[in-house]
Amino acid sequence: MTMNHAHPTTEQHATLSLRDLHCPGCADAVESALRANPHITSVHLDWEHDVAHVGYHA
Repeated sequence: MTMNHAHPTTEQHATLSLRDLHCPGCADAVESALRANPHITSVHLDWEHDVAHVGYHA
């Protein structure tokens, strides 16, 4: 008999510095790329300040 034990994951948060993010369209493209990662739980891009706030499973 094989038992599958799920390991609890902890959500972490990071703020990433971005460069040359000049418009909301560019921010949308970066946000979409980050959201495509299954380990990313939340994304908020602040393109005016060149940062991304990311939640992820660690």
